[in-house]
Order: sequence, then structure tokens, then C-alpha cells
Amino acid sequence: MFIAFALMHFCTAQQPAVHSDKPREMLMTEAGLIAVDTPEGWERADGPGLAFFLPKGTDPSKADVWIYLAGMPVGAKEDAKNTVSAIESDISEFRKRFKNGTVREEKSLTLPRVKQDARVYTFESGEEHNSFEQVVYIADDGQVLTLTLSARNRQAFDRALPVLKAFAESYGGTLHVGAK
Repeated sequence: MFIAFALMHFCTAQQPAVHSDKPREMLMTEAGLIAVDTPEGWERADGPGLAFFLPKGTDPSKADVWIYLAGMPVGAKEDAKNTVSAIESDISEFRKRFKNGTVREEKSLTLPRVKQDARVYTFESGEEHNSFEQVVYIADDGQVLTLTLSARNRQAFDRALPVLKAFAESYGGTLHVGAK
């Protein structure tokens, strides 16, 4: 028994304690539990996607900026076979809808909690609704998660870009409920 106690103490003593001022957040969505922290100064609201966020106190009907999280299935039996084809599909659909719109690939974003890079694209429609969007594409098990910042004007878009980056960097994975 002493040996078991000593071994247990040794094993736990070798693991540094992880301390954080803020507990990690798990969002319950129809796609499962997603480890991602609500952006600071923002709150979850009713809206499109798996989760939708607005700056605190914002009337959804008057919002000039919002962030939503969505998912696209990928795999052998899906239209999009992988992350690259999911992104290409998004770009193609955007170009069909917004003939004068522009798409620009940005520098990839490193997601430290899952130790992977996410591809980032900026879409500008040239129209009033969803004029400016930046999408972070995160490869996940059997899906591509998209974290989308959408804004009606350039000022709101530019102001919220650091929020989207921090939101994406907080991503820690997905627990698929009922997964086999």
C-alpha cells in the first residue's frame, strides 16, 4: 500500500498544476460540446449557426457586428471531402452570390490549445448585409468548424477582428455527444 501511495504521489507530483483566472468554457450545441470561450465583452444570443454572439447589451436587430460558429460535415460520403474542398465550396458559393465580391486568404492562425493551424479568409460582398466577413476554418473530426465575424461596416469589422482571433485561439476541441 505504501508503494502504491508513493507511486501515486510521484505521478501526480510530476504534473504541474494548471491554473487559470478564467475557467474553460464548453458550449453545448447540436454538434456536441465545443470547448471555446465566449469572447470577452460579448454574450451568446439567438441567431444562426451552432452558437451566435453579440457585443454585450446589443440589440440583435441593430447589431453592426456579430460572430457565429457553424459546422460543415466533411468526409467520403459528403459533398466536401476535406477542409480544402469545404473552403473551396464556400468561396464558390460566395462568388456566385456576390459577383463583385472579393475573397482574400489571410495568414493562417495557430490554435494553441489544439496545436493546429486554421485557415483564414476575408470575404467582402460590397453589399449592405454581411458586407465584411472573416472566417476561420478549423478542421475537426468529421467536420470543419467555421468561426465567422460578420459586420455591416468596415469600422465595426476592424474593431472586432482581434475579438475573432482571441475567440478562435480559445478553441480546445469538440466532444461529439453520442460519438462512437
